[in-house]
Amino acid sequence: MTIIKLWKRIFRYDENNASHHRYKILKRNLIILMFLVTFIPLLTMAGINYFQYQSSLKKEIINPLRSISHKTAHSISLFLEERLSSIRALSASYTYSQLSNQQVLNHLYRVFKKEFGGFVDFGVINKEGIKIAYAGPYDLVGKDYSQQKWFNEVSIRSFYVSDVFMGYRGFPHIAIAVQQFDSNGEAWFLRATIDTKKFDEIIASMGIESEGDAFLINPANVLQTDSRLFGSVLEKYPLPIPSSATGTYISEQIDPQGNSVLVSYTHFPEN
Repeated sequence: MTIIKLWKRIFRYDENNASHHRYKILKRNLIILMFLVTFIPLLTMAGINYFQYQSSLKKEIINPLRSISHKTAHSISLFLEERLSSIRALSASYTYSQLSNQQVLNHLYRVFKKEFGGFVDFGVINKEGIKIAYAGPYDLVGKDYSQQKWFNEVSIRSFYVSDVFMGYRGFPHIAIAVQQFDSNGEAWFLRATIDTKKFDEIIASMGIESEGDAFLINPANVLQTDSRLFGSVLEKYPLPIPSSATGTYISEQIDPQGNSVLVSYTHFPEN
């Protein structure tokens, strides 16, 4: 039945009907008209207000989320840059032969661990990729790094900051390596590993509430810190990440449990 036919049927007026029946139909028609005139605008305004409220509420969530993720990423970048600068300064202040001296390297390791915090060990590596001096809790002198990715990259870029990995130590850490040259122009490398607990401290300072989550991931979608919702460090992050986004990127996604989540990604341009 079309709308026009339905309308005619509702408002049909038959002059052959008795008078009281005609007034009954008129009363019904007036009630319907009053309903339409009253409730259609009301429902329309309610719908508009609802969508405006939702839009305003989302903005109130997005703006602080964007700000806090950007500030936290900046704090982590500063932490890494500070550690990288300290390793660069150390390698530039001492010669290859000085840092190859076990007593000198042990002394500098103790100083840096006390003053900067977070350093796990130091290692001096020759141009062939062999660790010739080591200061730290493990026995790694003589280890060959020549076939590892970081060794080739630091030879090209003069510095390297790794992703989080377990390595020989069995706990998550990152490696920072810098390249220097001796008086004969021969390359050598100073490599330090850093405990990632500082990342956890910085993320904890964000004050994320119980229904939220914050963590680091690398471009391969691998967690670099523990996540309350998505697993432990080095597990796979299940949601897609923007591959080429710079700065802070906000996305509304569906998590593996089917919940709608608002996600803020902040890209680290250097690390």
